[in-house]
Amino acid sequence: MHFLYNLLKFIVDDFSIMSFWFWTCLAAFAVIYYTVGKRLRVQWILLLLASLFFYRANCSTKLMLWMLVPVCLTYLVALVINNLQGLRRSLLLFCAVAASVAFLVYFKERNFFIVTHNALACVFNFGHWEKVNIAAPLGISYLILMLVSYTLDVSWGLVKPQKNPLKFLLYVIYFPITTSGPITRYVEVENQLFAEHNFDYDRFCFGVQRVVWGMFKKMIVADRIGLIVGTIYGNWENYTGFTLAIGLLAYTLQVYTDFSGCIDMALGASQILGINLPENFRQPFFSSSLSEIWRRWHMTLGFWVKDYILYPMLKSRLIQQFSNFLKTRLGKKNRYAKLIPTWCGMLVVWFTVGFWHGGSWKYIFGGGLFFFIMIAGGQLLEPLFAWLIRIMRIRTETASWRLFHRLRTFFLFAVAVSFQRAPSFKTGLCMWKRVFVEFNPWIFVDGTLFNIGLDAKDFFVLLFGGMIMLFVELGEHGNKAESISMRRWIAGQNIAFRWIIYLGLVFSIIIFGMYGPDYNAKSFIYAGF
Repeated sequence: MHFLYNLLKFIVDDFSIMSFWFWTCLAAFAVIYYTVGKRLRVQWILLLLASLFFYRANCSTKLMLWMLVPVCLTYLVALVINNLQGLRRSLLLFCAVAASVAFLVYFKERNFFIVTHNALACVFNFGHWEKVNIAAPLGISYLILMLVSYTLDVSWGLVKPQKNPLKFLLYVIYFPITTSGPITRYVEVENQLFAEHNFDYDRFCFGVQRVVWGMFKKMIVADRIGLIVGTIYGNWENYTGFTLAIGLLAYTLQVYTDFSGCIDMALGASQILGINLPENFRQPFFSSSLSEIWRRWHMTLGFWVKDYILYPMLKSRLIQQFSNFLKTRLGKKNRYAKLIPTWCGMLVVWFTVGFWHGGSWKYIFGGGLFFFIMIAGGQLLEPLFAWLIRIMRIRTETASWRLFHRLRTFFLFAVAVSFQRAPSFKTGLCMWKRVFVEFNPWIFVDGTLFNIGLDAKDFFVLLFGGMIMLFVELGEHGNKAESISMRRWIAGQNIAFRWIIYLGLVFSIIIFGMYGPDYNAKSFIYAGF
């Protein structure tokens, strides 16, 4: 018994989705899930037990109990709300949503209000508040959005409330999604989580392949880019020009490969168990505008804010009255009479997105308001841009024009995201200012690239890994009729070719993956958000 206790403690000490023990236990769990679980019709109960174990392994008992507070509240409100009408129903709905949001703000974002208060205190000469740093329950940012969406969907009659509290708990803490999402709605998984699943060889293989692909992104690409980013951000005062720009732009690539790699592992692990989760990325860097890139990047968050913030706001009585007022004053066909009310909703949406990423102005600006300014500004100046294109006789149907739009979109997106890694909003501005104080293109040929976190060997491993990712993304990019699923394409090839690819990926992770005493398997960037 003492040996088993020590073994369990050793496993729990490192049981993140990147750990060896997680995948070993998942393999054993899958066997039990498809045999004993299927025979006794208790697969969903096994999923619940596994999810509770995973949650407790990555979170203290105290924080786990705290997590149950909004879960229980939402469960009870959903049961009661359908029996109420009118003002009482609206009041209960408002209180439930407000309580969930307040829970998130208390644990994760309250220092924003403390810092804001202290800034005002300096101006108006009143007392300062001390910042408070406390641990938050695992995945609280994703959990709260799922609870809010469930409450609103029940209230709107889109789903029926789940009467079994254990089944509802499984929906909330289903273990593949607790680290970094995707943000899953109840209607998307209701019929999958509680159904009986037969073992499907193709689905199982596709799930394993996606897990391996996620590890490739994380361990070969993202963690190597992270060395460059950490070196430059950690000593940004010593860099200028292109050297600093490389670090600032590289952070966006690190976030993408790190986050999408985690999502691939989560979706793959769930697919192994027969449950399909919503996609979160769709080749975002092929986008031609900032609006499009956010329809391809963290898609479940984008859909969430549109469905539960933007659309309800635009349909609200206040916005409708404001819209009618503008149409009366400016004319029904005036484009700005339509755009201004939409901008009001967009402002709230983008502030919310930035605030969700982190309670400080570097997140609010870099994760939200920057995009509002760029998108609204682009819509405002659209007639001017159209006039310039016409005057300059630019052929907008050409590949070069599309390439320009994609590069421009990536650069603007990277500028915004770079602020999230900076120590503060002010520091982020200073870093971009230093990019333009020196023109130093010689760094690309004088060996400087091998002295900013990576040596020559790791640099070429990163370059090779990035080329493989680009090849896959090019294959899967395009319209549905043009794009291909690389997993299905590979599955259609001869067995020798298939296994060369499979074994090549596995051995590349084993040989070139980032390990060592300082490696932290839990350090997913979006797990911090």
